[in-house]
Amino acid sequence: MSKEKQIWDLVSRILDNCGEESDGISIHESEDTGNYELHRKIYTHHGYCFELTCYTDCDPEEISDVENGCVYCFSEPWDGFNEAGIDKAIEILKELV
Repeated sequence: MSKEKQIWDLVSRILDNCGEESDGISIHESEDTGNYELHRKIYTHHGYCFELTCYTDCDPEEISDVENGCVYCFSEPWDGFNEAGIDKAIEILKELV
């Protein structure tokens, strides 16, 4: 399992168990059905902001990193927030699970 899929699954468990607001974490979900994308923005009281994207219409014959029919991506695209990297993001989110 990729780290991108791992962090997506962690956020899914947090949403299922704690909801969108919990212990200094705020999760915002959106969907772009035209492009088959699911988006999640995660803000933490530590000053981090992560963005996760799940592309749901993926052909494994055309794309090499398809997992369970999806491609998962992690980014930290905003200025003004601390940068953690995916390993630190996973560590922060694991504290809630």
